[in-house]
Amino acid sequence: MELNKQYIYILSNPENSGILKIGKTKVSPIGRALQLSRQTGVVGEYKLEYSIEVPDCDLGEKIAHYCLKEFHYKKEFYKVDLEVAIKQIEIKIFHFFDIDYNFVSYNPVDLKEIEEAIEGLNLLLELSDEEGKVEIRNAINDLENSHKKMKINL
Repeated sequence: MELNKQYIYILSNPENSGILKIGKTKVSPIGRALQLSRQTGVVGEYKLEYSIEVPDCDLGEKIAHYCLKEFHYKKEFYKVDLEVAIKQIEIKIFHFFDIDYNFVSYNPVDLKEIEEAIEGLNLLLELSDEEGKVEIRNAINDLENSHKKMKINL
């Protein structure tokens, strides 16, 4: 896994219909969705709807949040249609970072991304306290099981 990869992501949660979480991560966006889903008090599981690799996720997140400020709900949550959010983020981020991508969205069903997510979670494991380690190990197990199933179906 390349440690310098950085992403802006959009997550949804069926328990919060119509509200999207827009954030940043330096690990796989799939791993981030799983990490957030495992937090105490979170109902439902986050689904990765979209992600884009950027050269600076801190700046990219600020740009994404700014271009969606009219839809701001609270913290990193926005009441906005997914297609509107993607289009606004792409327009601003592509222009700002002078990115020429030939794709529109991120396909989360990718073996390489799952492998990178597992590697990223293993790095987080080393830095976590005991309670966090249990959650991260559970996420790693889930990813490894998904990875095995996907390899069998190929």
